[in-house]
Amino acid sequence: MPHDRRSPLPAQPESTTPRRYNRSAAQIADEFGVHPRTVRRWLAEGRITGRRVGPRVIRFDAEEVAGQLIGGVGGAA
Repeated sequence: MPHDRRSPLPAQPESTTPRRYNRSAAQIADEFGVHPRTVRRWLAEGRITGRRVGPRVIRFDAEEVAGQLIGGVGGAA
């Protein structure tokens, strides 16, 4: 029987990652009613944090992003 090259990679255990970084910029943008470019700008400005999981892939923890954005409301204009 030939080897199936499409077999999935082994999953990393949940315990190694304290938060669930499983949302894309597009998903975060949809949740907050903004454009994905805005999410990437917030990341570049340091308003939110994300985790790079590939050379061009960044994932976000929705709860963490919500806390960072709500915590930033009411600052100096």
